[in-house]
Amino acid sequence: MPNTQQPCSAAGCVAPAVYRTRTKPAYCLHHVDDIFRRGGLEPIGTFGKPDKMRRCRCLTCDVEADYRMVTVEERTHLRATTCDACRWRAWAEMARATAGAYANTTPNDLDAVAKFASDHSFLYLGPLTDPSLPDDPHLTECEQCGVRSVQRVVDMGFFCGCTKSRTRTAPPGKKLFKDSGSTALDWWAEDNDPVLLATATMKANREAGWVCPEGHRFTAPIRTMSETPGCGECADERRLADMVLIQAIAHLTISQVPELAESWDDPGHDPAEVMVLEDRPLVGNGFRWKCPAGHHPRLSISRWYLSGCDHCAAAKTRSSKAGVVQLEPEIANQYAENNSTPLEKVTPGSARPRWWKDPVCGHEWEASPRERMQQPVWRCPICRTRTNSFAWNYPALAEEWADTNPATPFHVLPTGRMSFTPEWVCAENPAHRWSAPLASRVAGAGCPECRLSGKSKMEALYLNAAAAIFGEALSGRAVRHAAFKRRGSWTVDILVGDVAIEYDGSYWHAGKVTLDTDKSLDLLAAGLRVIRLREHPLPPLQISDPSYAEFTVYASAPDPSGVMQQVAARIEASEVSRQ
Repeated sequence: MPNTQQPCSAAGCVAPAVYRTRTKPAYCLHHVDDIFRRGGLEPIGTFGKPDKMRRCRCLTCDVEADYRMVTVEERTHLRATTCDACRWRAWAEMARATAGAYANTTPNDLDAVAKFASDHSFLYLGPLTDPSLPDDPHLTECEQCGVRSVQRVVDMGFFCGCTKSRTRTAPPGKKLFKDSGSTALDWWAEDNDPVLLATATMKANREAGWVCPEGHRFTAPIRTMSETPGCGECADERRLADMVLIQAIAHLTISQVPELAESWDDPGHDPAEVMVLEDRPLVGNGFRWKCPAGHHPRLSISRWYLSGCDHCAAAKTRSSKAGVVQLEPEIANQYAENNSTPLEKVTPGSARPRWWKDPVCGHEWEASPRERMQQPVWRCPICRTRTNSFAWNYPALAEEWADTNPATPFHVLPTGRMSFTPEWVCAENPAHRWSAPLASRVAGAGCPECRLSGKSKMEALYLNAAAAIFGEALSGRAVRHAAFKRRGSWTVDILVGDVAIEYDGSYWHAGKVTLDTDKSLDLLAAGLRVIRLREHPLPPLQISDPSYAEFTVYASAPDPSGVMQQVAARIEASEVSRQ
């Protein structure tokens, strides 16, 4: 929503800026468009924010692609070519000229390029040169976010930025540290912020206070403590004690130390001649030992004396994790039943192929857990759905995702770039449909027709009266149109077909004659009929248009039904005059 209190930063312009800033300049839509045109681009799509993509057409080559305003400003300032198509074509020609006789001029196999683009989640729209040679640019569109971009084949291999974006606060589905069962919970300091314990995940990098069983206090990231807690002061004390133990027997031979002599199993060395001080043989990584369990590890003398058999230690660690699923919850939820290995024994770094089945789409495929964690992390590599998607994190909101959206809620992340504003279908009343960005839904925004917050008591009364007379009346519906001059979009109080009904309370609309006039003119320019219900003593708006009407209403004596009957008669009369 534009900040009506912040004027455009362009010299001499008093129009309101179409976005908010704190320290950087902000511009009205007219001057925003000028910035794109100075960069050689004609804006086509709707402007959102300076760092959001906007569809533009190059004034030189007519190629349509998406650009950010901040990128256009930066390239214009550096006097660089703004259009990626012009820029990469010039770069490819220069590269071939530099290579001379060694330049590769074999035409591209466009079918292979299209397949490569598809394999990396891009819709291939075609080459931008004829013939298309190596290093020449191509036009693509991301299948996930819909951003249209100019890329070389090598650029497609890095996927779209939206595919790799995983930065967000801890969403539902992430395992919280407080629920992990980690032994580090016993070390949690009582003076830590309770909010930190309530929100931190197992992999949080945030610092916290800890108290070890010996009473040592220290701070460390939750991530480093969650799996294997450790105290640095205790570790220093253990190293010092170990050093004392080794120094006490350093002057002796292996045969003179009973604990070492009993487990010695290295036929290549005489234990009566090997000094403990030697620690390692001249050849090899360690001496051969035998533990009671029958293992024969090769370790240094100090390692064996202080820690014992590393095979037994590893088995003890594995047994401590028995029955605990180590994979991410969403990945573990896809582990197929036909696998011979129990899920609890599968580690995230395993390279052994396993079978997976997505319970949503039903596709099955084979891949190792290590491959599953490689970027980009697909939920289903066939459908190109994402892990940590909006649907996984917010399943209740995903149920209201409209089928008309160009992607499913499993294809988009809760945060990141999107080329479209999703449409929603109210779970309470499927007749209610509206558009809203993901951020607003995550923040708690619901169906504008059903919610009461944000509506005055009077507005709610007139909305109910309109629904009773017209059969259906929409509330709080955002309207966007290219004809709008003051704002990119307006929120209409009550929408009945192509009739916008605005309720102007005398308190909130006092002194807003200019704003109310501009909104009415924008809605009229978009082809809507406008009726304003203005509370006494608000002055009438000076608008002369056959599709515009005003009715005076009184807060002290509201008559929603009577007023809406007058509105219905006015609408019927305007429809007759149109015929």
